[in-house]
Amino acid sequence: MYMQHGLCAQDTGRRALPDQGKVFPLAMPATGPACIDLDPAALWGMWQLRFGLFGCLDSETRGGIAVVDEGRLMGGDSQFAYHGRWTLEGSELRATLSIFRHGNDPSMPTLLGTNDRTYQLECIAEIISIDVIEGRLRRPGFPDVRVAMRRVQDTPDRSGRLHTGGPIVRP
Repeated sequence: MYMQHGLCAQDTGRRALPDQGKVFPLAMPATGPACIDLDPAALWGMWQLRFGLFGCLDSETRGGIAVVDEGRLMGGDSQFAYHGRWTLEGSELRATLSIFRHGNDPSMPTLLGTNDRTYQLECIAEIISIDVIEGRLRRPGFPDVRVAMRRVQDTPDRSGRLHTGGPIVRP
């Protein structure tokens, strides 16, 4: 299968996301090209997050927002903030994240059910398309948490340039 702009031939551009302004369910299938290969700058942007234990109902998931830029990922929700570094190798995104509680709602535990004020997570995810990333969050001694990311908006670099043309062609 040949590649054009880094995506498989039958998926050569951005698709409009259904109900982009609404919360997307984790039950949406993880489908996409197996041969995606991107320049890391193609992932820069603002992303909507949904996360929950594998197999949980959509009503049991939580959401947040993240900004991905030059090697950094940062974001949060009403109770927690997170930041860390990320790398991309082929279609695999890996990140090490520090999570800390900034809200004071004791009824809102961490994703893993604890009341820790700070902790670390490792993210291992696959690029499904230029606008969709799915994977897992790991913390030793706890069950993995599923994470799904959908791009909300591209963000420019410090010079004001957008990286919407980020996908690269592999020879």
